[in-house]
Amino acid sequence: MMDRITVVVDTREQEPYSFDSDKVSAVRKALPAGDYSLVGLEERVAVERKSLTDFVSTVIRGRKRFHRELEKLSAYESACVVVECNFRDLVECVGSNLYP
Repeated sequence: MMDRITVVVDTREQEPYSFDSDKVSAVRKALPAGDYSLVGLEERVAVERKSLTDFVSTVIRGRKRFHRELEKLSAYESACVVVECNFRDLVECVGSNLYP
């Protein structure tokens, strides 16, 4: 049986993801970048989580802030931005000028 992994959830994350407690334990801690990481890898692994509404708002209204977030993430060994939606919803929300 595998040990449970420990995910670090940034203290600024307002609605944290609900992990399967049999497989994952979660601790709250201020992270230098992203909303989630792994214990011991906070300076190397980051996941930035966005709802569709938050992503669109960030890209349209908060572009400079989002660019700074991406700059921080680019320094990590493993980092990603997860947008919680399907591609069709993203295209419909942003408009027909979005190209994959």
